[in-house]
Amino acid sequence: SVEPCQVDCVEDCVAHAGCSAGECRSLQSATFAVPPRRPVVRFSKEVSGVAFVQISRFQPPEWRLYRRLRLAALAGDPDAFGSTYARSSGLPAPEWRERLRVDPDMDFPMCARFAGTPAGMGWVRREAFEAATSGSDAAHLYQMWAAPDFRGQGVGRALLDQAIAWARERADGLELGITWSDSPAV
Repeated sequence: SVEPCQVDCVEDCVAHAGCSAGECRSLQSATFAVPPRRPVVRFSKEVSGVAFVQISRFQPPEWRLYRRLRLAALAGDPDAFGSTYARSSGLPAPEWRERLRVDPDMDFPMCARFAGTPAGMGWVRREAFEAATSGSDAAHLYQMWAAPDFRGQGVGRALLDQAIAWARERADGLELGITWSDSPAV
């Protein structure tokens, strides 16, 4: 059966090249092509010379991949985030595009790939208002998530390590919050 598509398959869906716009034959197993560009790899965990976990900055052309990971996180772990799948899934494409147009000294949207496959995400942000009003220049870690198939593989640790490294270069500290239901995060 054909399910409504959450992504623009015609442009991005490698596994579903035959999908028509607005329909996806198997959203759960979709693999998305990343537009050709020179990746900004900030961290790479290697085992026997093979990179398994790579962390890169999401670039604006990757908004569809960001949307896919964010919606998967909200759908799969709804208690771990301040937003909801219902609210976020209704956002128009231009809003998703704009989310990734950020000042690189204030925001670090991260994409984790395990052996080249999108496996998680995180977002580190410095709050300009907070720094101006309270004198605190702490960065905050948001949207931290590893896809269930990649948990226990070092994805979360790689995201956290890179978040810490980014914050050390730009802020006085790093603040993060977790929900108790996220027992591996504790």
